[in-house]
Amino acid sequence: MIDFSNAFDTVDHIVLVKKLQLIGLPDNIFNWLISFLTGRAQYCKVNEALSTPRNINLSIVQGSGLGPSPDVIMECDL
Repeated sequence: MIDFSNAFDTVDHIVLVKKLQLIGLPDNIFNWLISFLTGRAQYCKVNEALSTPRNINLSIVQGSGLGPSPDVIMECDL
């Protein structure tokens, strides 16, 4: 059995980019996907104090319309 319950949380952006390159997407779509994945950060807020932002190198935004497609690409070679 394979547990896919946290699949969106374990998508490695570097691995996904390599797989996207192999598919042969048009440049504009490839660049749009890269833009969707990069430049994201997270931080923790306690009361009014914010932590230092940390870059997100794993996961796909859950609830986004694009979310399932990168996950399928990651899993397609299983």
